[in-house]
Amino acid sequence: MTVLDSTPRDQYTATSGQTVFPYTFEIAAAGDIKVLQNGTLINQGTGAGEYAVSGVGVDAGGNVTLVTGATAGDVLTIYRDMAYERLTAYTNAGDFLAADVNNDFDRLWLALQQNGGDLDRVLIAPNTDPTSIDMTIPDKATRLGKYLRFNDTTGNPEAGDAAGLYTSAGMNNYNFTGDGATVNFTLGMEPGGENNTQVYIDGVYQQKDTYNVSGAVVQFSAAPPNLSTIEVMVVQVLPVGSTTASQVSFTQAGSTYGRNVQLKLQESVSVMDFGAVGDGVTDDTAAIQAAINVAAKIIVPAGTYKVIDTLTLKDNTTFQGDGVGLTIINYASSSALSSGALLLLDGADSAYVSDLSITHSLSASGVSGIKMIGASYNVKLERLDVSGFSTNFYLDGGEGAVVGKLTRCSLTECCGHDTHSGYGVRVQNTVSLLLKDCNFYSNTLDGIKLRALNDNTRVVGGQSYNNGTGPSNGNGIDTLSGGYELTIDGLECYGNDGAGIYCKTDISLAPSLGVTRNISIVNCVSHHNSGDGIQLTRNSGGTNTDYLLANVQILGGRYYSNGANGLVVGRSRNVNVTGGSFYDNDNVGIGVVQSIDVNIGNVFIVHNCLNPTSFPPVGLSVSQAVRFNMSNSNINGSDCDTCIIQPSDYSTLTPTHQWAIQLHLTDSENINLDNTVQCSNYLEPQPIYITGTHTAGTAVIVDQTGTGTPENVQYGGIGSIFRRSDGAGSTSMYVKESGVAKTGWVAK
Repeated sequence: MTVLDSTPRDQYTATSGQTVFPYTFEIAAAGDIKVLQNGTLINQGTGAGEYAVSGVGVDAGGNVTLVTGATAGDVLTIYRDMAYERLTAYTNAGDFLAADVNNDFDRLWLALQQNGGDLDRVLIAPNTDPTSIDMTIPDKATRLGKYLRFNDTTGNPEAGDAAGLYTSAGMNNYNFTGDGATVNFTLGMEPGGENNTQVYIDGVYQQKDTYNVSGAVVQFSAAPPNLSTIEVMVVQVLPVGSTTASQVSFTQAGSTYGRNVQLKLQESVSVMDFGAVGDGVTDDTAAIQAAINVAAKIIVPAGTYKVIDTLTLKDNTTFQGDGVGLTIINYASSSALSSGALLLLDGADSAYVSDLSITHSLSASGVSGIKMIGASYNVKLERLDVSGFSTNFYLDGGEGAVVGKLTRCSLTECCGHDTHSGYGVRVQNTVSLLLKDCNFYSNTLDGIKLRALNDNTRVVGGQSYNNGTGPSNGNGIDTLSGGYELTIDGLECYGNDGAGIYCKTDISLAPSLGVTRNISIVNCVSHHNSGDGIQLTRNSGGTNTDYLLANVQILGGRYYSNGANGLVVGRSRNVNVTGGSFYDNDNVGIGVVQSIDVNIGNVFIVHNCLNPTSFPPVGLSVSQAVRFNMSNSNINGSDCDTCIIQPSDYSTLTPTHQWAIQLHLTDSENINLDNTVQCSNYLEPQPIYITGTHTAGTAVIVDQTGTGTPENVQYGGIGSIFRRSDGAGSTSMYVKESGVAKTGWVAK
């Protein structure tokens, strides 16, 4: 036979049940072949798991046939492994047969070929290396416990110390709290074994036989005690020359204390650390929620983040963007959400959300932009712009996992606008809520809805305007029912389709939600609303004393150019109005109806009744009032914006007040207008228009100054006083002693 040029090794990946595997090289005997099945040497024979060989002595090889068919994916390696030996001896005068010589020469060539195959699988210096290299490896004693490396200069093999391969990158700390039952705790990295960890429970070092490490999980043999502090320290090693943030030192300007950059970076987490893209197309919901789940401070860089499901914040979480209009979270679905909100804070104490826009343009039903519910405490929302939802900000401590009161929460410099069916902000079940410098505008219903059961609410500064864009009207601020200790300070309301400021008790809801009490309206401005500048009321039904709006103080402010009245006090009690200007309203400057204990002082009521519909054309109207007092005020029927300060300058103007004051006597008691109330520029001869029936014993006391006799001229109840400026002696003062309407005046 001849010996062909071939590689004495074949390898196959078996199919299911395959038994025959060719070998493509020559063998001199069946025992010269070795077979590995999945790396394991199998035997030649006839039993299960063994094999037979055919084609011995054939130049092109033969077959290896397995007794048991292979499994799909098995790797079969077939190679020549003949012994390096000579089996033929030649003797003097013996036979010198061609077959014997050929067989000897064939075995030599086969041995050389086998040796060449082995050399092809070992490290060997290329022919291009210099002849001076020495590829001899170090001796046993030198290389023991070392790794093989090549010299940086000569390239010759040498023993290397494993300690030089890596440099410590410091300790990574992971902290947990035991619950007495949990034994598995997941780390943020894989330590690679117990020897790369140090574990402490309540500060006590734990022996390594008390726990094991599998991947990133530390498993204790016994659960750490309840409320115990668990600290796992992991040593991280890196190749020489590489580094991590934990190896880079950092010292804050002005400080001498140093720490590493990794600790500094871990003070906050970016949503982009978890795969958020912010391109407005990629769904970033899962990435943002993942960041919220693991971090206390989450940064949302500038970009538009597409979100299709609720993002839920937890306690003590800061969620901060790069600024309104820069960081935008867009709800990109028209489907309702089971939580009812895009951003949900359910009992999330001390959460802080700031500096981003939350938008929605697909009109999903019942979805709020931000929903703060449950017994949350000290939640702060700052510099947020929320638009396009059913209700933009929804606050209700009466909903959620743990119902109660939202306590000491605040919205500062927030905007809620362009709802498709609801309110800019809706509030219920709160204590000590602050809305500061917020703007609510162009909403379908009210800008600010303080619905019920809110205690000590403060609205400071800000604006609420152009609300009521839907089929129902909308007020700038509506307190509906059940609020105690409400302060509205410096709020501007304008362009609303209802009232600017609407404070109401609902008689049907009062038994369950309570009544509206203790309101302070301070230095507010309410103008160009379709309804009243301020309306204080309780809806109709019941008796005139049931569930009245009560204890209201109005200090200063301007209420003008409204489509109805400057101020209406209806079905209310204990109302004090001090200071303020009420002018250029379509109806009266101030109207008091079915109210008790109303005191008005130091106000200006000027140029109202521009388009009167619901009241006589007067500056002040009082009807069915009990214990009404007015003092130190000015009621002027002309607009003096273009006039000089001389009284004669009014002579060219047509007053809008037919009378300065209307008093409707039916069901009225104890009406007192003292002589500090100055009435001017009205069309009728007398300033006061009295209507209705003056009930016997009812005091409607007017203290006025004028010229001529008041008899048959001046209205007043018994006990009223008229000071005649052109009288003399016994005609300088008149007292109304009898009669009704204009009669019964007696000179004194």
